[in-house]
Amino acid sequence: EMKNISSQEKLLIENNRRFIHHQQKFPWSIALKNRSLWALAVQAFCSQWALYFFIAWMPVYLQEGRHFSETAMKFTTSYLFVVGMMGGLLSGFFIDKFVKKKGIKYGRRLISMIAFGTMSLLFITTALTTSNTVASACLMCCYFFIPVNGINYFSACVDIGKSKAGTVAGIINFSGSMGAFFLSIAFGKIADVTHNFNAPLFVVAGVLFVGCLLWLLIDAGKPLTEAEANNIYTIPAHEKNFVIN
Repeated sequence: EMKNISSQEKLLIENNRRFIHHQQKFPWSIALKNRSLWALAVQAFCSQWALYFFIAWMPVYLQEGRHFSETAMKFTTSYLFVVGMMGGLLSGFFIDKFVKKKGIKYGRRLISMIAFGTMSLLFITTALTTSNTVASACLMCCYFFIPVNGINYFSACVDIGKSKAGTVAGIINFSGSMGAFFLSIAFGKIADVTHNFNAPLFVVAGVLFVGCLLWLLIDAGKPLTEAEANNIYTIPAHEKNFVIN
């Protein structure tokens, strides 16, 4: 944006930065046809069914569904978030190393599929067990994987969106918020109809399994546009009258 920077320096900067040609409008016509973006949005919808169970319904589930005392409920809830913080911190380091080793496409895919699949199994185990100790342990382990998946799929927003990562993340966040909205309503309705607080857990587990399968459609290594994929910087017409040595 500075007036006195030469065309050669602009080209050098643009060709060596991660996000290229950042002044273009968001390519909605391309984005709406992009399979990876659609699948990424729907998996975010699925992911929030797990997160907002813990935020909106878990205390009620523990006390009304499993007859925890208030003290036991507070104990489980407190340690749950400690485990979640550990998951967020540790996964940040692990994901970078794993994706570097396996590549963006398969690295991102495997991490989220493992996270989704594990959470689904833990919800099923929680619903089936008669032991409150086992249920508490399963829920804590489940919450460990929520930031793992969240960090991974927001990283995929950067991989796919490149210079439009903010818009892509906004789309994903909107879809995830819709998932949270539906979970907040559906959990109580299912429990009310079935007279069983474990029944909604099977539904959440099913939604998470769908989220797991959706990652088979996501290629985070393929950006939205060819210009981003090929690292192309388009030189404005008035800057083309020079020779690069």
